[in-house]
Amino acid sequence: MKTLNNRWLKTAVAVIAIVLFATAIVLVATTDKKTANVAEAEVWGYSPAVYVPSSATTLTEYRNALYNKGRWDGEIMPKGNYPVSTLADFNALADIVAHQSVKGSVFYLTNDVDLSEYFNEKNAEGEDNALYDANARWIPIGANVAYDEDGNVAYEVGNSFDGVFDGLGHTISNFYYESDVYMEAAIFGILRGTVKNLNVYKADVYNSKGDVDAETSASALVGYSYGGLVQNCSVIDARLRVRSDIASEGWWYEGGVVGMNIGTINNCYAVGVIAEDDVGEGTDVPGAIVGYNRGPLSNCYVAQLKDENEDYVGNTNFAGSNNTGWYDDGEGGAFTEASTTNCYTVVETPEPGNSAEISRADAANGRLAYKLGKAFGQNLGEGGDALPVFAVAGQEDTHRVFEVWYEDYDTGSFI
Repeated sequence: MKTLNNRWLKTAVAVIAIVLFATAIVLVATTDKKTANVAEAEVWGYSPAVYVPSSATTLTEYRNALYNKGRWDGEIMPKGNYPVSTLADFNALADIVAHQSVKGSVFYLTNDVDLSEYFNEKNAEGEDNALYDANARWIPIGANVAYDEDGNVAYEVGNSFDGVFDGLGHTISNFYYESDVYMEAAIFGILRGTVKNLNVYKADVYNSKGDVDAETSASALVGYSYGGLVQNCSVIDARLRVRSDIASEGWWYEGGVVGMNIGTINNCYAVGVIAEDDVGEGTDVPGAIVGYNRGPLSNCYVAQLKDENEDYVGNTNFAGSNNTGWYDDGEGGAFTEASTTNCYTVVETPEPGNSAEISRADAANGRLAYKLGKAFGQNLGEGGDALPVFAVAGQEDTHRVFEVWYEDYDTGSFI
């Protein structure tokens, strides 16, 4: 698949793009993105102190310290603020979550992470990847199956991720993952906490655990969200599949952002997400944002992506199915109901009267970003963004798209 040109807001200084609609003028301004941790902490809703690690010890070192000769010794990692920078840190977090609650802790991504640098011996130019590890593997964070000290799979129920993961606007790219072990194949397995400000670019997730009469999911970001919050997250260019080789009465959920949602999804978008079942007789529920939805979905959009043949591909539905019901929230149970508010599908020509569809032209000229509000921005004009993207950290107001009405002096009316 081809990637979107100019996916992110371009860095510019006091650049103003003006686009004339049939009835309005839209203005967008961009400025330099702040990269200092303190500046990012302020604009993403955390105090600067969040980005002062609780210790000089890395997350990987914390994980190793909690083991005693290869066995978890029962010590609990203290609540705090922990940076995540490498694949080893992600795996350390998964291992810690499998053994204890991390509620009250914040884990923040310090940089973009290209997973191909760890899993591919050579890069696209044929050069050696310095980070390549022949033993590298991905472990979903908050999965229902964990590895033992010898690296063998132990069918033990682990903990869900109940902390806060803040991507700080960074991107995890080239997430190519196949699992026949975990019920939820994704970056985060089971979520009861918060995942925010995180982008996933290029993913191919294949879950072949659909050979059981149970709920199985594949997602680029979150497998199951039980009362969790996913906010300001995006998935671009992803393929999601669940496979079963036997007759199964199971339920299979494929969703770009969340496979199964009994939580809240806000300010997210999915572009070029192909969600599909591979083979089998179970009930398949694919969606661009979420497969099975039983919670509020708001301020999101879905769009397709051009492939190598210049054809638009990708699911255009927000959710595979919308449902209601009770779930165990650990406090006596809670009732959840699917809802969709201010969400849009980008199509070539919207159906008359369908307010949830918006044309590609209106997605490119700023009208969609205007409808989505402050969380989104767009660099308009030639060479700009084809679709809305998240506002640059620290510059939300100047990156907003405004609709300005002006007076027609010939008629005295406002248009």
